[in-house]
Amino acid sequence: MEIWTLYFALWTASAWPTEPLHYPHYHGRQVFILNGSWAFAFLGQQDPAAWPLPEPDAWELVEVPDAFDLRPNDPNCDCWPAREQCERCCDRSLGHRGDPECWGDRRYLDGVWIYEQGQHWQGFEACCRPDPLRLRRGTALYQTEVEAAPNTAAILHFAACTNRCLVRVDGELLADHAGLSPFEVEVLPSVEGRRRILVIADNSFNMTTHPAT
Repeated sequence: MEIWTLYFALWTASAWPTEPLHYPHYHGRQVFILNGSWAFAFLGQQDPAAWPLPEPDAWELVEVPDAFDLRPNDPNCDCWPAREQCERCCDRSLGHRGDPECWGDRRYLDGVWIYEQGQHWQGFEACCRPDPLRLRRGTALYQTEVEAAPNTAAILHFAACTNRCLVRVDGELLADHAGLSPFEVEVLPSVEGRRRILVIADNSFNMTTHPAT
């Protein structure tokens, strides 16, 4: 029996756990940590349960654990005289386009103001250089291959996955998990020594498959 352990798609980088330094070792059991480089592709608003899935336009390598919707901005702080103002204005947690005082022109008339959208809004992309996947919701693919002993069963352990998580090994669907909590997937033996793991993560909110309040 082999144990494949994976810490996957948790909330924030600071919340990601470190791998246990050791496991109880029993005769005939091996433990492998699968954190590291995985192939990644974002499909957008795609049904994660559909199969076969459309071929992605491109794959890229990411380090798992990964949260693609929390990728940071890469601001060009030459746009502001003070770096502190640059970092504040590029913080998308303050609003859809950062702090409105940084990007909008406002005029006040007898207590009623008119908000005008102008070239400052284009400056957000030019100066803050947001990652195109930041704050995006949809279906993403994570794929890797694992060398395994032929004719050996395994257990694939996930610490978490947000929000819905489907797991396929060698194309076969083995799990459809609601996310946010640890879960395990039993992988049956195969004569093949190399197994392909595909994790289909959907961080969309769905009141049927994974309601959130």
